[in-house]
Amino acid sequence: MTTYDMIKESLKSLLKTTPLKNISVEDICRNAYVSRKTFYTYFTNKFDLIDKMFQDDVIASMNELRELLPRSNFDSSAVIILERFYQSFYSEKDFYTCIVRGKGQYWFRDRLVMHITNVNKEITQRYAKILPPVEIEYMSYFFAASQAMLLYKWLQEGCERLTPRQMAEYYIKWAMRNWDFLENDESSEPRLARNETRSGARRASGAQKKGSL
Repeated sequence: MTTYDMIKESLKSLLKTTPLKNISVEDICRNAYVSRKTFYTYFTNKFDLIDKMFQDDVIASMNELRELLPRSNFDSSAVIILERFYQSFYSEKDFYTCIVRGKGQYWFRDRLVMHITNVNKEITQRYAKILPPVEIEYMSYFFAASQAMLLYKWLQEGCERLTPRQMAEYYIKWAMRNWDFLENDESSEPRLARNETRSGARRASGAQKKGSL
C-alpha cells in the first residue's frame, strides 16, 4: 500500500468512531504512521483529502467507463454510466454516509455539484447536437444539482432503499427521457421529434383501425 493510500485508509478508519469535525490532520497522520510534512505533500487539508478520494473513487471510474461505451447510443450508455456512478458510492457507502451525515458538510455537496457538472458537460458535448456553450454550462449544472441532492438523500438513508441500478434507472426516467437535443443510434433526428413522429403514427394507425370496424 502506498503512502497516499495509507492516508486515505487512515481517514476511513477514524470516521468509523469519530465525527469528521473532530478529526484533525494530526489524527490522520498519527493513525497512518506518517508525518504532517508527508500529508501536505499530497493534500492541503482533510477536505482536500476527501475531495481527492471522491475523484479517485467516482470520477476516475466514470471516465474510464465512458471511454469504453459507444458514442452513438445515449440511452444505454447513460444508464451504465449512472449505475457506475452510484455503485462507486455504494462500494464505499460507510465512508460517504459518514461524510454526508455530518453537520455542516455542505462543502461536500458543493464539490459534488462542481465535479458532476464537469462530467455532464463532457457527456453532453459528446452526445448532443450543436448547442450554445452557455446552454451546455447551465444545463450541466441543473442536472448536476439534482443528481447531488438525490445522492445525498440516498447516502443519508444508508443506500438501503434503492440499489445503484434502481437509482440510475429512476434518474433516467425522471430527468432524461425527453432530452430532445441528444441523438442515439437510430437516427440523427432529435429524440423528442422521433417520439412525436411515432406517437403520430400510432394515432393514425388507431384511427384507421376504428374506421375499418
